[in-house]
Amino acid sequence: MPNDADLFKNGDGVKQWAIDPDTAQKLWTVSLELIGQPAA
Repeated sequence: MPNDADLFKNGDGVKQWAIDPDTAQKLWTVSLELIGQPAA
């Protein structure tokens, strides 16, 4: 599903950024920082 797709109109699938490994790693790092855990 394109990143600009309306999720209310297109409820099936995921947006492209949701399955990007680089974005996932950045989110994981930020999440650890927010809870005060060092990144591995």
